[in-house]
Amino acid sequence: MALATLTKGPVGFFLPLTVSLVYLLIQKDFKVMKEMNLLQGMLLLLAIVLSWYLPAVLRGGEAYLRATLFRPIGYYVSELEHPNPIYFYLTAFAADFLPWFLFLPGAIIYGYWNKSSGMKKEFSFLLIWFFLSFLFFSFSATKRGKYLLPLFPASSLMVGKLWGDLVSNQMGRLRRYWVDLPLYGFAGLAMAVAAVLYFAASKRLPSYFPYTLSVTLFIVGSGAASFFLHRINRYGARFFLLVGIAAVAIFFTENFVFCLDHQLRSGGFILRLLRGEIGL
Repeated sequence: MALATLTKGPVGFFLPLTVSLVYLLIQKDFKVMKEMNLLQGMLLLLAIVLSWYLPAVLRGGEAYLRATLFRPIGYYVSELEHPNPIYFYLTAFAADFLPWFLFLPGAIIYGYWNKSSGMKKEFSFLLIWFFLSFLFFSFSATKRGKYLLPLFPASSLMVGKLWGDLVSNQMGRLRRYWVDLPLYGFAGLAMAVAAVLYFAASKRLPSYFPYTLSVTLFIVGSGAASFFLHRINRYGARFFLLVGIAAVAIFFTENFVFCLDHQLRSGGFILRLLRGEIGL
């Protein structure tokens, strides 16, 4: 928490402390709260933070204090930059956590159904971590997709528990359509994306067609393989297939889509287009 505070300001201790205390209050585990040594912990946090922060403030003065302490608070309470509606993170998190976001509802339901399996406390902690963090950032006046990074460990562990038990055939009462339906939906979405990529590249950006053709063939082949693996109940193979699709999608986006977007936004691209050097 001290290192997070030095990195990101007051949210570095406020968010994890709130999640932990709310979890302990809901669990009514007051014995653990007494054993946590909160006073000593807070003194240690202050010692670590102030040992670096005080000399930095003395060197940087009021301007540094405003930039590191008051400015993050200002971002939260007022729309200084990146103003977005309160529901912004509903779509932002769903897009950033694809394809695993499709399995998050099933993972949450599975966690509730398996309360008797000795994982009740662990699942409750992850759920509180996820929802409190989501609400905290949703009420912020300034919203950016990267602010949701603290949600990814909690959501990944919940989805990982679902897939781990599914692959190892330890899943209890959860109906498998909570996994099958998202898999079908993702395979169908992948096919649609492949079709759009193919026609968009062939019609609008023919010079990039060889790159998109290979990606299109990979997506179509992966979708067909996913349907085949479902028929033979090979969930482990389907999981690694999803990992492969996600990896290729990230590589393609980083090395093609973002580069193309940068070119389209740059003045040099527009000049070459007007001169007739590039045809669309």
